Amino acid sequence: MRAPGRAEADGWNCAGAVIDSAENLAAIRTTVEDHGPIVVEWWHHRGASSPDRLIFEEFDAFSDLLARTAAGDAIWVWDWAAICRDDNAVAHGKSPTNPARSRPEERTKA
Repeated sequence: MRAPGRAEADGWNCAGAVIDSAENLAAIRTTVEDHGPIVVEWWHHRGASSPDRLIFEEFDAFSDLLARTAAGDAIWVWDWAAICRDDNAVAHGKSPTNPARSRPEERTKA
């Protein structure tokens, strides 16, 4: 983990959940090995931007991500299989055979 600059106004401290605790890493490894991919949201401490959202299919690739994080970054991890199901999809469908039909303005002309 990289050590970022810290501002006193942040009130930053080491208390709270730590993503690389033995318990968290074991749970993440078990999820990847037994269920499949994980979805990761990486909030950069003092990053002033939206988080990175990533999907990992292998634990080692996730471990590589942790090596690039900085102290204070927030990492959230979800089980893909638990959240990406047919019954909670926002939308689904096949791609049309005619690419022009995928444009809304073309569908209204047909």
